[in-house]
Amino acid sequence: MPYNTQQRSNLSVAKPLVLALLTLAGLIFSVLTLVVMVEISSLYLHIPIPQDLIELARQVETETALHKWFGLEISYYIKAATVCWPSWIVFGASIALTLAIVLLVANLGQSRYYETKMHQFHHSFDLEKERRRQGDTRLAAFDHQLVSAYAHGSEGLILLDENIIVKHVNDQGARLLQIWAASGNKTIIGSRLFDLLPGLANTEVQVALQNCVITNNAWEGEIKLSRIETWLTVRIFPGMQGSFMAFRDITHRKQPTDVLQVAETLFKQTVKSTPMPVAIVDAEWNYTVTSDKWLRQFNLGSKSLRGKNHKDLLPTFPGKWAQIEEQLTQGRNLKNGAQQFNINGQEEWINWEVRPWRNNYNKIGGYILFADIVTEEMQAEIRDKSQREQEKMLAYHDSLTGLPNRQLFNDRLNMGLAQAYRQLGRVGLMFLDLDGFKAVNDTLGHEMGDLLLKEVGERLKQCVRQTDTVARLGGDEFTIILSDVKGTEDIEMVANKIIGAIAAPYVFNNQEARVTTSLGISIYPENTTSSTEMIRQADAAMYQAKKAGKNSYKFFTEGQSEETRGDYEGEDGEEVVVQGDSA
Repeated sequence: MPYNTQQRSNLSVAKPLVLALLTLAGLIFSVLTLVVMVEISSLYLHIPIPQDLIELARQVETETALHKWFGLEISYYIKAATVCWPSWIVFGASIALTLAIVLLVANLGQSRYYETKMHQFHHSFDLEKERRRQGDTRLAAFDHQLVSAYAHGSEGLILLDENIIVKHVNDQGARLLQIWAASGNKTIIGSRLFDLLPGLANTEVQVALQNCVITNNAWEGEIKLSRIETWLTVRIFPGMQGSFMAFRDITHRKQPTDVLQVAETLFKQTVKSTPMPVAIVDAEWNYTVTSDKWLRQFNLGSKSLRGKNHKDLLPTFPGKWAQIEEQLTQGRNLKNGAQQFNINGQEEWINWEVRPWRNNYNKIGGYILFADIVTEEMQAEIRDKSQREQEKMLAYHDSLTGLPNRQLFNDRLNMGLAQAYRQLGRVGLMFLDLDGFKAVNDTLGHEMGDLLLKEVGERLKQCVRQTDTVARLGGDEFTIILSDVKGTEDIEMVANKIIGAIAAPYVFNNQEARVTTSLGISIYPENTTSSTEMIRQADAAMYQAKKAGKNSYKFFTEGQSEETRGDYEGEDGEEVVVQGDSA
């Protein structure tokens, strides 16, 4: 039965009242017993009654006043009792019985009281055990939350047992202890704190740790590690699993103010006067210090930008802010070569780099920006590259038509033959010469002749595939390399297209000109496997087409190899092959 305070109060009041009632009842019972025994003794035991007692009995009978009567009645029975001695024995037994009953009741009440007290004690003991268990659970949870909260914080945290042995250390604490440890790369977990940091032995920290173990008292203070010239702020407090020691490096706070000011001034002057365009900003991209060259090259004036936001002044540089900040907060350095930005409405080429810098708590405090505008250098490089490409093109292309020249033609022919050899394919080579071009050149002028040659080049490119090659070897002489042909039918189809395209009229400045063409064709590997021989065969076949009446094509056949371009002269006296460039 659980202990109840109201029951205890009721018991305290009821106990003396019951005992008093029992005692009163016992006394009344004893007196009545005495009276009865007196009467019985006088009637049955034949005890002689003295004369004075008889006289007293008569007074009692005749007295009318109640209070006098009561007094006389009592006096009578007292005297009668002295005469009737057996009544005293019964009276004494009644008194003894009354005392026995009172004592028994008193003992029963006392037992009940002690039983209630024991119940109270056990109940209180159980409550205390439950409170202690809940308290231990809360302390263990607090220890766990504390360790989790400090896991990646800027303050070191160590959990120590009663022997000052390290049981747990967070990341920052481990990093600092590895730096400060007297013996270098020492294992932290399982080592005594004073072995790791001898400078803490015999100091207030040691006393505070001992007191924390014994009395659960917390302590906070500052301590200097003289060996490594380092100041620490230390907090020691009890935990469920031992003692916690939180600490932070505050050496920078202990340095003289004037030294810090001098160092800051020198730093700012160095950055300001450096020949490099550099700026230092905080984590919100607010300027802290900039070099003079940074101000000049971005046209930001000559006054300090301290407190102004970089994103407001140069919103496009370096741009992609979310992506860049994500990488910078991970501790990465970002670097890029020449990249184009719109700065103040003008396109600029910039070499740039951004690095994060860390504060005294090893947290990223901001960024260092390097930026060098290299627009002039990039423009000069682009011009040089364009010139080199132009020179390369002139070295391998005809200056008038833009078609591949003789050198590039030879390279492509050799490549085409090598590819056909690997793939067991065919290559067709066409040599063509314009019929009547000399007359156009003499009649309409060299300018008209040059325009005609350009137009011939365009018409030839439209007659072949992009994988084929149209080249101008000089004068009015052109060549075509047909790669991966299936048979002579493909070559004949292209030849007929070319003859038709070349024969169409040419109109320049309201003047019309007409020319035709004669083609010679050699096929790899049917005719030869040599590029030099293939060129000679196509050339010979071309002159066979001229001899046959011009405006036609001929495939090379045996017996043509002895023909040369010097063996033929046109009907109008025109030398068909012009060795030089009419342009």
